[in-house]
Amino acid sequence: MPHVFLCYDENDTGLIEDIVARLRIAGFSDTYDSVAISRQADWPTAVEQAIGNSFAVIILLTPEAISNPLIVYARGFARADRVPIIPVLYRDGVDSSWLGSNYIDLTEQANIKVPDLSEIIAAVRRTYDQFAGAVPETPSAPANKGDNQPALGRENGSSDFFSQTPGINDILRDHEIVDPEPSREFLSPQSDDPTLKIWLNESLNKLQNGDTRERIDAARALGDLRDSVAIDALLKALTDFSIQVRKAATASLGHIKNPRAIPGLVEVLESPESDSELRETAALALGNIGHVDGIAPLQQALNHDGEMFVRISAARALGMIGDPSASSVLSGVIRGARYNRLRRAAVLALGEIGNAAAIQDLLSAISDDDEEVRRDAALMIIKLWGPRALNQSLLHYDWRVREAAAWALGETRSPDVVPQLVEMLGDEDRVVRQSAVWALGSIGDALAVPDLLQRLELDRNARVLWLTIWALGNIADPTAIPALSQMLIDDDEGMREAAAKALGKIAHPNAVPPLRATILNEFIPKVQMAAIEALSQIHDPQVVQILTQALEDENAEVRQTTARSLQMIGTPEAIEALNRWRGRNSRDQI
Repeated sequence: MPHVFLCYDENDTGLIEDIVARLRIAGFSDTYDSVAISRQADWPTAVEQAIGNSFAVIILLTPEAISNPLIVYARGFARADRVPIIPVLYRDGVDSSWLGSNYIDLTEQANIKVPDLSEIIAAVRRTYDQFAGAVPETPSAPANKGDNQPALGRENGSSDFFSQTPGINDILRDHEIVDPEPSREFLSPQSDDPTLKIWLNESLNKLQNGDTRERIDAARALGDLRDSVAIDALLKALTDFSIQVRKAATASLGHIKNPRAIPGLVEVLESPESDSELRETAALALGNIGHVDGIAPLQQALNHDGEMFVRISAARALGMIGDPSASSVLSGVIRGARYNRLRRAAVLALGEIGNAAAIQDLLSAISDDDEEVRRDAALMIIKLWGPRALNQSLLHYDWRVREAAAWALGETRSPDVVPQLVEMLGDEDRVVRQSAVWALGSIGDALAVPDLLQRLELDRNARVLWLTIWALGNIADPTAIPALSQMLIDDDEGMREAAAKALGKIAHPNAVPPLRATILNEFIPKVQMAAIEALSQIHDPQVVQILTQALEDENAEVRQTTARSLQMIGTPEAIEALNRWRGRNSRDQI
């Protein structure tokens, strides 16, 4: 199967892991990862290869992600290569040109650890069906090149991304990509669309009479259409000889969300002939339907199924249903389950249910031996009772509890918790201080800058210092420039690199002189490259001149980074300097 390419900022790894897990359950096991690709020296080539092997690109949109050169490049290349893009808005502050008219909005769920990912998975399914040729195009999709219909996911007359991003046309031209056009982004089907009615009838026919591949595709398509007319056909498909057809039908019944499907799904969940993945899918389908009739069989599976992942899916499903009657069995799992991942699933489910009586179990879970369980318990407490409910945990004798509480406060992204976190900066344990610093940087409120600057001066732990530099860059307050400039001459090359990146995020003209000095005097190429990339983020007339000098550096990687930076700046002056340099040098010298 072709791949899904995941583009995101490294701070959102946790959500991406959840998306990957859901994609695997849905049958999409092959993925590319923008953060992993960014570690490769020749990442533009790696991006092109990944997109060439992908049928869809998911972009997790945050202010940090859209300023990432790799993600900017990947989006441009995907659109030029007509690879469908599924935009997922995860945090506010993203320019509307990145969204199009169809996007998935997770902003209201960004402060919790368990957002509903079903819409993303459904969009991937639809995209794959179109890629595989199983689904006819809707009237709003472009038919053939030259037709006058608008591209899917864009409005007539909307501004084009390529005209708004300086330098992107030149990057694409360098790779012999001509006439970039927008890709098809996903479309949410509308049940009153006559074309979709035809699609529905064709899918019903294929589910009954098609070959195995056609039956699988038809079962998935019927779930995406979410039409109750398909229920009987999908219930019949639960006995299909192909397990893949049964799995697709099971998942689709969950998408349709009609309680009529519950008895059939319960039979799949309880059948000894169902394999573990099929039982997982049945459990999640019952959760999607959200009816109380699914609670008893899910509780039975949670307590007695022999496969851990089925039990995890049962816990998640109980959380999705959200009925308080499931709280006691989930609390029992938190207290007594052997497997960390199962306890974690129970914590998240209990948080989703929101039963007030669960606070003691969640407070106890903050002392769990597993870090993820502790952190998720803290998150659920904040979700249900607010940040102040963690005040006692911030004073707990066990550093692990304090760390989990600090981390969870950071996940809220709320300026209201900054005073609580500032108090944690002086904690005796380095790991607690690390979490507090990370949390303040994630929130990005300038109120924390004086205390972070003090931590930069006083702390002796390297990881705390590195995170403090990162946090100051994320907050992007120009008052931090003098302290960060001083870190550019630190003995540790990692600190110097982090300081350069932080100054690039602040992007203030006052950072130009120290970054220039680093580019010209630094002897570690990766620090030079960080300073070059940082400088390219600053709008200042000196920048192009400084980067033009850096094109003559003796290190090839430094020269290549400088060339890319000038390309991204994209002003006539920058392109002229780059072309002059290319004209003077052979390919080997470049």
